[in-house]
Amino acid sequence: MTIMSVWIRPTTGQPTGESKEILFEQVIEDIMKSLPTELTDCQRRQVRRLIEKNESIFSKSEYDIGRTPLVEYHVDTSSHRGTA
Repeated sequence: MTIMSVWIRPTTGQPTGESKEILFEQVIEDIMKSLPTELTDCQRRQVRRLIEKNESIFSKSEYDIGRTPLVEYHVDTSSHRGTA
C-alpha cells in the first residue's frame, strides 16, 4: 500500500466558475505527479478517471471545506443514565 500526500498552494480570494476548473485540474496534476512510477499508463488513466468521477470529495481551495451535522457517536455510560 502506498500513502500519498498532496500539498496544494492556498489561493487568494474565493474561486468561482472557470477558476474552480483550473484549480481542480491542478489538484489532479499534483496527485498524478505523486503516483508511484511503477504504475502503468492504463493504471494512471484509471486513477485519473477515479479522481474525476469523485471530484466532489476533493478540496480545491481553502474556501470549499464544509461541515456536516451527520456525526454519530456512542458514549458508554455503563449502568448510569445520562442527564438531559
